[in-house]
Amino acid sequence: MNKIDALPDSFMTKPLQQWVKNQIKDKFDEDIQYHICLASSKKATGMAKVLEILSKWKKKMTGA
Repeated sequence: MNKIDALPDSFMTKPLQQWVKNQIKDKFDEDIQYHICLASSKKATGMAKVLEILSKWKKKMTGA
């Protein structure tokens, strides 16, 4: 989810992550792994986590 910087500074992100997870839990096969990352490309908030997850997936997919 991008645009996290549009939310007020006092906004609690954990409840938002849980809400998104609840909204999509029945939309995917249980075999499909996914991650919910709250990020702002403008302020780079959360981008380290996105890059960490992508790096892990790359290693998993390439066997490196």
